[in-house]
Amino acid sequence: MTHPDGIKDLSIERPVNPHALSAYQAELLCKGVASSSTLEKLELSIRLANIEDSGKALAQALQQNRSIKALKLHTPKLHNCSVLGDIFKAATTNGRLETLDLELHHGERRLPSSLLQECLCTEDCSVKSLMLKNIALDSDSWDNTKQNTSATTLHLNEANLTCHDAMRMVRSFKSLKHLNVNHNPFLELKPLEELLLEQECKLESLVVSMKSETVDKHDEWVEFFRRIKRMKSLKRISFPVAAVAHPERKKTLLEALYVNTNLESTLLMDDKGKFEPDVFISFCYHFSVPLSLNRGGRRALQDQPSDQPLKRNLWPLVLERAMRFKYYSVRDAWQAPTLRTRRLDVVYWLLREKLFT
Repeated sequence: MTHPDGIKDLSIERPVNPHALSAYQAELLCKGVASSSTLEKLELSIRLANIEDSGKALAQALQQNRSIKALKLHTPKLHNCSVLGDIFKAATTNGRLETLDLELHHGERRLPSSLLQECLCTEDCSVKSLMLKNIALDSDSWDNTKQNTSATTLHLNEANLTCHDAMRMVRSFKSLKHLNVNHNPFLELKPLEELLLEQECKLESLVVSMKSETVDKHDEWVEFFRRIKRMKSLKRISFPVAAVAHPERKKTLLEALYVNTNLESTLLMDDKGKFEPDVFISFCYHFSVPLSLNRGGRRALQDQPSDQPLKRNLWPLVLERAMRFKYYSVRDAWQAPTLRTRRLDVVYWLLREKLFT
């Protein structure tokens, strides 16, 4: 790592020795990180012996390093380390870090909200993608006037936060385009709905999964799907399979998709937040027409005044784009793309929408 032509990516995930990294090994690692001028990506998914001393050495190494752009830190017992705040601060204030993936493995220690805002809500913050798992915050001192303008992606998974505190944190990221709030017991639909309906909302992608009692709230899902019509920034959304289990929910969602011209993709997940190919294929048969229309260029047609035809040089582009889309008609097509069927009905709809209405 100290050589001028040293390594750029370093990943230590599963050492041969099942025991924790010794204090001496951790010291050597931290010295290498601190002095490296070429290291751009560091991934540590290991156990550290003497977590306090190793944590201090890691914080100092991250503070001295000026080349790391991506840091993944999944270290057991780190949540009980008194220098957790120092590690977070050192990682986010080096001026070059763009991606931070921090997993805390459940613990009692909380990161002060003031520390997060001090590190992230500054003009020189460079973090673009922030992934926090099992995080707990002391949110009493959260200042709504402080904002982050650099991050476009936020993953807030299995967070030990109330819905109110989590949404205050989300709203402080003003350039956010991708939000993943998977496996969160706090999650409620209403605050997410309000966020997506705001005029200044920039969210393009949303991944949500929630506890079963929230999924079972029929009226809330019907209202959420109904308001998708007005969610202008959203292009991709993932939600639990159970959310569309009721016929009225399916009908409401389908009606909303035909009105919304921006949404291009939906994915269904099981109760563990994993993708469901079988259910997705069935879902696609009914719901992919409006989504494919949007991907095929329906906005370009609808943005044109009704008394003016689409420019001739745009039609080949629109139709060529529409002809590229296919859907999975059988289960095996998921692994065999040749079994997918071309959506000629999308081309028909595009022509009908503009030429015969």
